[in-house]
Amino acid sequence: MDSSRIICFALIFAVALLLASQDVSAAQRCQDVLYNTGCNLNDCGKKCWEKHHTVSHQCIPTNPSQTIYACYCFFDCGGQKN
Repeated sequence: MDSSRIICFALIFAVALLLASQDVSAAQRCQDVLYNTGCNLNDCGKKCWEKHHTVSHQCIPTNPSQTIYACYCFFDCGGQKN
């Protein structure tokens, strides 16, 4: 009985640590809109690399009909390059 309680407590503690670490890493991510219209994924990636030295980029629709796409670059706030 005691060993099952210890295992249960250890599992709950491990899950809590995992969730806490995910919140911290998410809080350190920044985004930059490189341009608001005409996003081309290859060009967006190139500009994102040139400005922030990261490969995390995405073309995201900016209107309800999803016909206009903006280039978003996602990067570590601590390593921000301008």
